[in-house]
Amino acid sequence: MGWYNGYFHVAVIYALGAAAFYVYIRHLENLRWWEWLTIPVVLLVSNLFEWWMRFTDHRDWRVTVFPPFALVTFIMMSAPAALVAGLLITPNVGWLVISTTAGVYLTYEFMHFCCHVDENWFVRNMPFVNTIRRHHRAHHNQSIMMERNMNLTYPVADWLLGTSDLNRGLLGHLFNGYDETYLKTDLRRSARTPRGKRAATKPEPSTAGASIG
Repeated sequence: MGWYNGYFHVAVIYALGAAAFYVYIRHLENLRWWEWLTIPVVLLVSNLFEWWMRFTDHRDWRVTVFPPFALVTFIMMSAPAALVAGLLITPNVGWLVISTTAGVYLTYEFMHFCCHVDENWFVRNMPFVNTIRRHHRAHHNQSIMMERNMNLTYPVADWLLGTSDLNRGLLGHLFNGYDETYLKTDLRRSARTPRGKRAATKPEPSTAGASIG
């Protein structure tokens, strides 16, 4: 539509994110060393959740970047876990949970956007960005998209669960960039028949024009 502006769309989302972080961080007090461990734990859980969701293809900014209310929805989804963690462990842990999940959402938006913009110096050379751009592009290969490269921020869950198209260790996955040297040799070469669909069968020979005895 004529009124849509992609830059304004992105600005609103990150303004909301910045406001949320301002509130969260103000509630953190006297953090102990072990409370910081909340962040890597939540990052791993969020990465596994992202892998499980298997998001599909999008065509322009309007759908590549979720609408602003999606951030609010995502925060509300993580609020119960943050509340439970805050009550059962410490308030700091609860605030770190919701801070990390908000950060994951904003990272997802940024990475997904970088996967769909035109080729440029930044996306080709920026670490992590170039990795996920190649990773996501390979995911859209019709022959493997149902079973490979499900992550859209960092390919940690794909490495952990064996669904990556690369045969590398964790660090190799994270810093792979555009390199296709380590592609697995057993990747599917043809599209898989969607679940619940039968393979097309050959049509029976036509009897048109046959003589009637």
